[in-house]
Amino acid sequence: YVLPKYLKMNKNILIIGKDSQLGNQIHKLHSLKKDIVYSSVKSLNAIKKNDNVFVLNLTNPNPNIFKKFIKIKFDIVYFFSAKTPRAVKDNIEKKSYFGNLSELEFSKYLITNCFGPLKIFEYLMNYKLIKNNSKVIFISSLAGSIDARGKMKHNIRGGNIIYRISKSALNCAVKNLSYDYNKTKLAIVALHPGWVKTNKTGNKADLSIEYSIKKIFNTVRKLSHEDSGKFIDLDGK
Repeated sequence: YVLPKYLKMNKNILIIGKDSQLGNQIHKLHSLKKDIVYSSVKSLNAIKKNDNVFVLNLTNPNPNIFKKFIKIKFDIVYFFSAKTPRAVKDNIEKKSYFGNLSELEFSKYLITNCFGPLKIFEYLMNYKLIKNNSKVIFISSLAGSIDARGKMKHNIRGGNIIYRISKSALNCAVKNLSYDYNKTKLAIVALHPGWVKTNKTGNKADLSIEYSIKKIFNTVRKLSHEDSGKFIDLDGK
């Protein structure tokens, strides 16, 4: 496989959530391109020696972790870590459905899917670790779209309402960040990766991990400051 000329300039990449299946695949693609990739995982078990991988707890991110990157400026930052619904509802998952809602589950979803990424972005900006023209990609979900709810063929009543709300909150955060940093050249977007076949979704989903990530990889390459604040799909629409 020969990389096109426009992909040959090496960049500094930060992936929050390499231990997710999507995060691991984007790590592979950027490594193929010979980019310098730094990634976070949730536990020490996922770390390989000299792999530029570090442990980060999204529910309580430690700012000191980012001090070791103080001389690095990231070109692209991906937020893949998320709490997503299981393919099969268990007793815990049922607490995220209307009629049996749990305040604890609501808190877990909201912190992991919105506050955690928002706080990490704050650390990165405070430590000046993001270039002025960087691309910041928050992986969201069409489930979080307020306008699309009930308008899509596959929509049914019910479902994990807490997950939907947490992704709507993330989309709102992205819109606010894009406004707050509109005088920079940052491209800050929320991105729906499609319905991807992962351990959580099972075989009911439409897209393979490899297909989704290749599309995302090419879409991110084309993003500019004019796209900041948008909620896009894997094709950039």
